[in-house]
Amino acid sequence: EATREIAVNFAGTVQSSATSRLLKIDANGRADGQLKSISLGDNGVVLGLLSNGQSAPIAKLPAGFIRNSFDMEQIDGPRFKTTLRSGEARLIDMEESDFINFMPNALEMSNADITQEFSEMILAQRSYNSAAQVVKTVDEMMKVVSNIR
Repeated sequence: EATREIAVNFAGTVQSSATSRLLKIDANGRADGQLKSISLGDNGVVLGLLSNGQSAPIAKLPAGFIRNSFDMEQIDGPRFKTTLRSGEARLIDMEESDFINFMPNALEMSNADITQEFSEMILAQRSYNSAAQVVKTVDEMMKVVSNIR
């Protein structure tokens, strides 16, 4: 552990027992501001809107890449964790990468064709109704057979 000596020279300093008073104020900055709201800026930057009208970056959303995301382990609901097979998350700086594009206040369009999905739902409902009718008919046939004996 290294030590260093510092020599302080108090020559020319004065100590006074009088109360101190401010002689001059020279402000060259902005007025203080309180955090009023937050918003998302480009590249995942969280901006704080201050009461003095200014905005300032207060955080940055992390973005990551999982090499083999299909091998992640589901914890519960939409929560997953990495495994040895999935690999660890590699953090990516959104400002320096074309791999990730963050667009605040944008709505992602669904990749499902709603007419196709409704058609498939109607077919599934009809299949269920047909199967239920078959079960009902077989049940009635079994009652008739058991009454014949």
